[in-house]
Amino acid sequence: MKVTGKRRTKEELRVAYKNIQEAAVFTVDRKEWRIEVDKIALKLAATRLKAAATTEEVLPSEWLKAAELATVTCPKCHGSGEYRWGACVNGKPPAKGGPCFACEGKGRQDQDDFFRNRAYWRRAIARAVG
Repeated sequence: MKVTGKRRTKEELRVAYKNIQEAAVFTVDRKEWRIEVDKIALKLAATRLKAAATTEEVLPSEWLKAAELATVTCPKCHGSGEYRWGACVNGKPPAKGGPCFACEGKGRQDQDDFFRNRAYWRRAIARAVG
């Protein structure tokens, strides 16, 4: 038996979407994230309509689901999953490096990474300032 939660209002869906959006664009490019969300939302709407969909036909719940499913290339490691620092010498990358902590070595960031990174970096900034 499938258990469903309380039906959310449009305003509650907008607030949830806004929270995900703020966390996402804190760490990644807003435009890249929005393109990914649009692609997923249109796929969800097309599945529901059983035909091609436009952005006007996407329901608020589908926008929220798309925001939850969106993954973006990690800006720290550029999708490699390995963070490296130091100067390239004769075209060779530096030996200094390790797994990327922003994406946990996956090369892409998802919703969980957005929230974890935002919380960590805010805490690190607060500790450095005060």
